Amino acid sequence: MKKVIMKILIITKHKTLYIPILCFLLFSFACSSAPSVTTPSMAVSTVPSVTAANFPLSTYTPEVTATSQLSATPLPTVTITPLAADLGQVIFSESFNDLELPFNVWGPGRIESGVLVVEQEAGYKSPDVWPFGGVYGKTTIPAGVTTIILFKTAGGSSFNIGYHSGDYGTDALRRFSYNSGSGKWDLYQGKSATPLKSWKARQPNFGTWHYFAIKRSVNGDVDASIWEPNKPETMFVFHGNLGSEWSTHEFTFFIDYHLGSFMLDEYQELK
Repeated sequence: MKKVIMKILIITKHKTLYIPILCFLLFSFACSSAPSVTTPSMAVSTVPSVTAANFPLSTYTPEVTATSQLSATPLPTVTITPLAADLGQVIFSESFNDLELPFNVWGPGRIESGVLVVEQEAGYKSPDVWPFGGVYGKTTIPAGVTTIILFKTAGGSSFNIGYHSGDYGTDALRRFSYNSGSGKWDLYQGKSATPLKSWKARQPNFGTWHYFAIKRSVNGDVDASIWEPNKPETMFVFHGNLGSEWSTHEFTFFIDYHLGSFMLDEYQELK
């Protein structure tokens, strides 16, 4: 810059022009060294540019109101008609449509048109052996629950039917049953093969359909009855208290039979 000024001074001989020229050069230098200023744009972005790295992922889970959920259509409730009135509502029912049964079946058995048939094996040669077979429940019947069946026999079959707990031949055995052979209600307790006590009942013809119902209470009462459908006059009953232990033992339903066949058309538990 100094060289430029000296050159101009040499060229300019007149002193009167020296000061104006010098001022002009200094002003030009000052302007050339100032930083440039860019006029800002007037356009305004309505959505700021933000990279994903500037914000952590949210852990918030929005609540779903009940109105936004699809409501499931409830399945229709199937009401099973009790075999007999005034015994409660059905809590379990078996109609014997297949061999998936709530019982263990001892002896030959089959399903015939919705009826469980257990019968004497063909060619059976030991008529004095008792029993020949039977049906034994797999689950405990709680106190306060009524068990009811629809049954009949054929071929001169006799049977026992009722509640049972414990193994035969042990002190743990407890059994209350109806004995069709003697026409009695029998109470068994312990190892003895003979009843501890019996009550006289009846010996009707069980070649026709009959109901059998039994229930035990929490204080040891036992109620049992047998009758023909639609013939209340044929009913005979038992009611007695068999002791407080009858509310604590785990009793199951059972049937055993001798000769002929025993047919079970319906089984229900009611409460």
